[in-house]
Amino acid sequence: MITWKLLLISTAGSVLGLSVSATALAQSADAAPQEAGRQAYGLVDIIVTARKREESSQRVPIAISNINAEQLSGLGITRPEQLATYVPGLVFRSSASDTSVRFSLRGQVSSDNLLTIAPAVGVYVDNGNVPHPIGLNGAMFDIARVEVLKGPQGTLYGRNTTGGAINILTRGADFGSDHGYVAIELGNHESRRLSAALNTALAENILALRVAGQYWSREGFGTSLVTGQKYGGDRNDVVLRGSLLFTPSETVTSTSKLEYVKMDRGGYFNQLVAIAGQASRTEIGLESGCATSVGNITPTSPSFNLRTALAFGGCSSAALNNALNTGSIFKNNANANNTEIAETWHAVQDMTFDLSDDVRVRSITSYHKASYIQTADFDGSPFQILEFFAGTGGGVQPEVRYVSDGVNPIPGGTSVLPNGTVVGFPFEYGLPQGPTQSYYQWSQEFNLGGKAVDGKLNWLVGAFGSYDKGFGSEPNVAFSAATGGGVDAGSNTTKIASKSWGIYTQNDFQFTDQFSVTGGLRYSRDYQNLDSQPLNFNAVTGVYTCTGVPPAANTLAPSNDPTACPIVSNSIQAGGWSYLASVNFQATPGILVYAKTSRGFRGGSLQLRSAFLPGANPEFATDYELGLKGDFLDRHLRLNLAAYHTKLKSKQESITVPSCDTCSSTRTIIFNAADARVNGFEAEATAVLVRGLTLNASAAMVDSKYTSWANAPDQNTGGTFNAAGLPFREPKYTYTLSARYENQIGAGLASASLTWAWQSRGRLTRLQFPLDGSFPISEIERLTAARGLLSGRIDYNLADHELIFAVSGTNLLNDKYQFGPFFNKSLGIGTANAAEPRMIVFSITKKFGAE
Repeated sequence: MITWKLLLISTAGSVLGLSVSATALAQSADAAPQEAGRQAYGLVDIIVTARKREESSQRVPIAISNINAEQLSGLGITRPEQLATYVPGLVFRSSASDTSVRFSLRGQVSSDNLLTIAPAVGVYVDNGNVPHPIGLNGAMFDIARVEVLKGPQGTLYGRNTTGGAINILTRGADFGSDHGYVAIELGNHESRRLSAALNTALAENILALRVAGQYWSREGFGTSLVTGQKYGGDRNDVVLRGSLLFTPSETVTSTSKLEYVKMDRGGYFNQLVAIAGQASRTEIGLESGCATSVGNITPTSPSFNLRTALAFGGCSSAALNNALNTGSIFKNNANANNTEIAETWHAVQDMTFDLSDDVRVRSITSYHKASYIQTADFDGSPFQILEFFAGTGGGVQPEVRYVSDGVNPIPGGTSVLPNGTVVGFPFEYGLPQGPTQSYYQWSQEFNLGGKAVDGKLNWLVGAFGSYDKGFGSEPNVAFSAATGGGVDAGSNTTKIASKSWGIYTQNDFQFTDQFSVTGGLRYSRDYQNLDSQPLNFNAVTGVYTCTGVPPAANTLAPSNDPTACPIVSNSIQAGGWSYLASVNFQATPGILVYAKTSRGFRGGSLQLRSAFLPGANPEFATDYELGLKGDFLDRHLRLNLAAYHTKLKSKQESITVPSCDTCSSTRTIIFNAADARVNGFEAEATAVLVRGLTLNASAAMVDSKYTSWANAPDQNTGGTFNAAGLPFREPKYTYTLSARYENQIGAGLASASLTWAWQSRGRLTRLQFPLDGSFPISEIERLTAARGLLSGRIDYNLADHELIFAVSGTNLLNDKYQFGPFFNKSLGIGTANAAEPRMIVFSITKKFGAE
């Protein structure tokens, strides 16, 4: 077995050997005059701001992946989740929301989208922090570049970056002549997209403005056979941006950016793929009229609850087949309209003050606001096995539920079963409906940096503070008929508030032209508290039950008033040190070798769905990395390599359990469960060996393993077991190959690109999947199989006319597959989401000015 020490040692030997053997070639190439013709199709420096200053990516001693505007277009990236296809080590982790996005970077990922859970991968838009994934999966539109920093970034970016950080940088205003563009895009599934941008100088070299907007509509590729709703990949999205550049003097620069996004979608197209266990069979039996009682226990008996339902009678295979077999992964039997509405505001004020030629002060003020509404038939079946609906506390119109008379969908306020029995709940359950989650955050960062010791020392000190406030409510119902129609109205007034502050420094010292060191240190402290009012509503009896802290839990609400239920309060605070140290060797102007160690932490997490339980403590990650960044063959070949070993302490994990014995809902509990380690390797290569042809390749290995987890949830038995030695869920291997060729044809420049992205199969363990035969193993293997996707683009650029014609496509081989499998033995269901089929779009872009 290859150990992490052997991996790092062997990589170090390879790196040093490669750097030494290439030194003579690189030095001779650097010394030789560079011909204009060769340089025209060679590689150029990519300027990044990963370390809070502008510098070449090839001279930054950390692993960074960069995707610029041209690459985003060529790769067909239209939303953030697609970044994971092209960045080695980055994996998109699906969730119950199409408008939210969670990333796994180097095997690290947050367990849910809740406001109380700290992310493992920090996301920034224009250097302003976005603390929660709500509404993040919008359009990648009018983007300058994306920087993905890998490994703990706690020194400069603070908490919640144990896996890394992603900075999405939108295009800003400039002082050039008036310029912009208008783009129209048409595609299959009724895709219609209109984009436009305008840049103008309001006062020469003093004030400039850029405005941009996009509207995107698209029909869903999936259809409910019950409601007729088309959803899954559907879009009704609006993005508006404004950027103001203000330079009142040569020493002061101010950049202000404002973004508004609204997404109105149906959500992921989920499908029931497997049924196991008596709980789900009982629900189907009761709703189908083929099971009514066991002995003296009936669905309306006081003793009938989720526990007794596990032993309740089953149903005929015909009813089960009707729930499962739709003939296509793009058809389901969802009996409620699925809706996701996310709305976000993001504002950043970035100001710099040059105190001298060597000292600069910077201020970054950021505001982010988001709200999110969801109604979803999570099981995608005609039965109420597991469903989510809009939260409480707003003014949204109640969702209309659909049932079937066996032939046609029938809208109704209650769930009337095909056999005529009224069970379940109305969506008008007595509480005003509103955002499922909503929050806002203010953050402020100041830093002071400069050069000293004749330019050998680059120094930086700074401070950061943020305040985050919001509320969350996630009503859901599980086994409505089997439990007498109860509806968990969730923590209908769960208020969450958190604040964080930190101070940091990071410095680089250049001992010689080739040898330098980097050192950084940060202390951060987090505070989080919540006030929650958990309750349960029974639509059959109309009774509210308080479900707060035992023994007061499961008591009738006074005067049947849900607002009279006790408020549960909890809080957590914690601090932690982050550090970074690296030794850097610039073997030649084009070859950098470095060795780095860093440490970061994720903040603690409170229990949004179980507020009375103690929260989880911070999670710490310590990383060791060796890397090489090299330009070879007169800058016609670029090769970046990194090998790392990460140790995780007090890793946060989650489990899903019933809310209580008599509740018809589930809850997620977050706790410090495990220690773990991740060994990995990443490689990126770019070659421009002949004029017009660019080749790219990237690959990653993420070898993860829990080193201790004594009481891990066992999907086989429903109990616990020792999970030490088992891997994380993420695939172990990924790679991407792409080629782009361009050539002058007639009056324009024609180009064509192809990209193949592949990932290995998901990990099959008892942590994620029941592997005891209760669910078909073949289904689990199908849903976690290795996958490769082909995308491409052809465009023709008439520069003299400022016109670009393009056709592009994703999933060109039309691979019909599902992702995000969810198998839960206690619920007795397996579900999966349909992935996008082949998408083809045609676009025309008209540019003007120097766009």
